[in-house]
Amino acid sequence: MLPCARVRATALAAGLALLSLLGYAAVVSGFSERNEDVPVVHEEGAGILSASSGRGGKGLSRPSGLGRSQQWRGSFGGLLLCVTADESGSVRVDRVRYEFKVRPRASRTWVRVVPHRGERPGSPNEWAPFYGLVGGPGAFQTTTIRGDFEPLNRDLEVSDPCQAGALAFTELVTVLETGPDGAWSRAVLIDYTADGDAYTLRVPWEMVACGRRTGEFCKPVDQSG
Repeated sequence: MLPCARVRATALAAGLALLSLLGYAAVVSGFSERNEDVPVVHEEGAGILSASSGRGGKGLSRPSGLGRSQQWRGSFGGLLLCVTADESGSVRVDRVRYEFKVRPRASRTWVRVVPHRGERPGSPNEWAPFYGLVGGPGAFQTTTIRGDFEPLNRDLEVSDPCQAGALAFTELVTVLETGPDGAWSRAVLIDYTADGDAYTLRVPWEMVACGRRTGEFCKPVDQSG
C-alpha cells in the first residue's frame, strides 16, 4: 500500500473508532436519562412516606367447614401510612403492588380511615389497627372493626405525621381471596409522589392466607392467633 493510502486508512479507522465511542456515549447517556424517571426505592424509615411497621408478618388459617375448593378471604392491616417527622406537606399514593410468592385468586387494596380518639365511641379495640382477620371490610368474622373503609384510589393524599397519640390514622388494608392453595405476599410496594418526584416504599411485611402451597410459613391447619 502507498504511504498516502496508509495514512488515509489510518485516519478512517480513527474516525470510525471515534464515531463508535460517541455512539456508545450517546447510548449510555440516553440510558442514564431514562433512569431518571425510575422511582427511588427505599426501605421503611429511609424516605418521606412511612408505613409504621417493622419486619414480620401475619398468617391466617383457612376457615373450618369450607368445601375442598371453596374460596375465602383474608384481610391484612397494620400498615399505618404517615409522613416522617422531618418532612412537611403531603404525599400522593399512586399505586400499591405486592411481591407474591403464591398468587391469590384475587387481591384488592383498601384504605381504612380512623378519626381522632375523641371521635371514637365504643370499645377502643374496635378502632385499633389490626393485623389479620378472616373476611373483608364490612364482613369480618367474629370481630367488629370500625372506621371508614374505601377502595384505594390514585388520588390518596397522606399528610398524617408519624407520631403516636390521639391522632387520626390511615391504615392500608389488603384483602386476599384464595382457595385451597393459599396466598402469600412477601412484601408490599407503595408507589408515591412527593414534590414531583417518584418514590417506592418497600415494606417487607408478609401476608399469608394459609394453604397447600404456604407450608414454609404456615399450614392450613394452623390457628391464626
